[in-house]
Amino acid sequence: MLLMSLCECQPPTTVHITNCLSNKQWLNLHCKSKNDDLGSKELSPTNSYHFSFHPGKLHWFDIYKAQRDIACTDCFWSIKDNGPCKLLITQPNCSAGDKYVECNNWNPSE
Repeated sequence: MLLMSLCECQPPTTVHITNCLSNKQWLNLHCKSKNDDLGSKELSPTNSYHFSFHPGKLHWFDIYKAQRDIACTDCFWSIKDNGPCKLLITQPNCSAGDKYVECNNWNPSE
Protein backbone atom coordinates (compact mmCIF):
# COMPACT_ATOMS: atom_id res chain seq x y z
CA MET A 1 0.00 0.00 0.00
CA LEU A 2 1.31 3.43 -0.92
CA LEU A 3 -0.12 6.43 0.87
CA MET A 4 -0.20 9.91 -0.58
CA SER A 5 -0.92 12.92 1.58
CA LEU A 6 -1.53 16.63 1.20
CA CYS A 7 -1.10 18.96 4.14
CA GLU A 8 -2.90 22.27 4.49
CA CYS A 9 -0.05 23.51 6.62
CA GLN A 10 0.31 26.44 8.95
CA PRO A 11 3.51 28.18 10.02
CA PRO A 12 5.85 25.95 12.04
CA THR A 13 5.32 25.34 15.75
CA THR A 14 8.36 24.70 17.94
CA VAL A 15 8.07 22.76 21.20
CA HIS A 16 10.78 23.33 23.84
CA ILE A 17 11.30 20.89 26.73
CA THR A 18 13.66 21.68 29.63
CA ASN A 19 14.67 19.23 32.37
CA CYS A 20 13.89 20.99 35.64
CA LEU A 21 13.64 17.85 37.79
CA SER A 22 14.96 18.10 41.35
CA ASN A 23 17.98 16.18 42.68
CA LYS A 24 19.77 16.45 39.31
CA GLN A 25 17.73 13.61 37.80
CA TRP A 26 17.96 12.80 34.09
CA LEU A 27 14.78 13.04 32.04
CA ASN A 28 13.96 10.29 29.53
CA LEU A 29 11.40 11.25 26.88
CA HIS A 30 10.10 9.79 23.65
CA CYS A 31 8.63 12.16 21.04
CA LYS A 32 6.32 10.66 18.45
CA SER A 33 3.09 11.32 16.65
CA LYS A 34 0.87 9.06 14.63
CA ASN A 35 3.13 9.54 11.58
CA ASP A 36 6.59 10.46 12.92
CA ASP A 37 8.89 9.08 15.57
CA LEU A 38 11.71 11.34 16.72
CA GLY A 39 13.00 8.63 19.04
CA SER A 40 14.07 8.58 22.66
CA LYS A 41 16.03 11.44 24.19
CA GLU A 42 17.87 11.78 27.50
CA LEU A 43 18.10 15.23 28.99
CA SER A 44 20.62 15.91 31.70
CA PRO A 45 19.61 18.39 34.42
CA THR A 46 18.81 21.91 33.11
CA ASN A 47 19.33 20.87 29.47
CA SER A 48 16.69 21.42 26.80
CA TYR A 49 15.42 19.70 23.68
CA HIS A 50 13.25 21.18 20.96
CA PHE A 51 11.53 20.07 17.78
CA SER A 52 9.45 21.81 15.12
CA PHE A 53 6.53 20.72 13.00
CA HIS A 54 3.85 22.17 10.75
CA PRO A 55 0.41 21.65 12.27
CA GLY A 56 -2.44 21.38 9.85
CA LYS A 57 -5.15 19.33 8.30
CA LEU A 58 -3.81 16.22 6.62
CA HIS A 59 -5.54 14.73 3.57
CA TRP A 60 -4.59 11.21 2.58
CA PHE A 61 -5.52 8.54 0.07
CA ASP A 62 -4.38 4.99 -0.79
CA ILE A 63 -3.01 5.76 -4.25
CA TYR A 64 -2.76 2.08 -5.15
CA LYS A 65 -5.04 -0.72 -3.93
CA ALA A 66 -4.64 -4.08 -5.62
CA GLN A 67 -8.36 -4.89 -5.52
CA ARG A 68 -9.27 -1.59 -7.17
CA ASP A 69 -6.24 -1.11 -9.44
CA ILE A 70 -5.21 -4.65 -10.43
CA ALA A 71 -5.80 -3.99 -14.15
CA CYS A 72 -3.72 -0.82 -14.07
CA THR A 73 -0.16 -1.27 -15.35
CA ASP A 74 0.55 2.46 -15.74
CA CYS A 75 -1.68 4.41 -13.38
CA PHE A 76 -2.08 8.17 -13.84
CA TRP A 77 -3.76 10.36 -11.24
CA SER A 78 -4.66 14.04 -11.05
CA ILE A 79 -4.84 15.36 -7.52
CA LYS A 80 -7.72 17.80 -7.08
CA ASP A 81 -8.77 19.85 -4.05
CA ASN A 82 -11.47 17.40 -3.03
CA GLY A 83 -9.48 14.24 -3.82
CA PRO A 84 -7.54 12.23 -6.41
CA CYS A 85 -8.94 11.32 -9.85
CA LYS A 86 -7.67 8.35 -11.85
CA LEU A 87 -7.12 9.30 -15.49
CA LEU A 88 -8.36 7.45 -18.54
CA ILE A 89 -5.59 8.99 -20.65
CA THR A 90 -2.04 7.78 -20.18
CA GLN A 91 -0.09 10.91 -19.43
CA PRO A 92 0.09 13.38 -16.54
CA ASN A 93 -2.57 16.01 -17.08
CA CYS A 94 -4.16 18.66 -14.84
CA SER A 95 -6.88 19.61 -17.34
CA ALA A 96 -8.17 16.21 -18.39
CA GLY A 97 -11.77 17.40 -18.26
CA ASP A 98 -14.10 14.39 -18.38
CA LYS A 99 -11.32 11.90 -19.13
CA TYR A 100 -11.41 10.52 -15.58
CA VAL A 101 -12.23 6.91 -14.84
CA GLU A 102 -13.16 7.85 -11.30
CA CYS A 103 -12.70 10.62 -8.79
CA ASN A 104 -12.34 9.83 -5.12
CA ASN A 105 -12.72 11.74 -1.89
CA TRP A 106 -9.84 11.93 0.55
CA ASN A 107 -9.80 9.17 3.15
CA PRO A 108 -11.33 10.25 6.47
CA SER A 109 -8.90 11.80 8.98
CA GLU A 110 -8.33 9.64 12.01
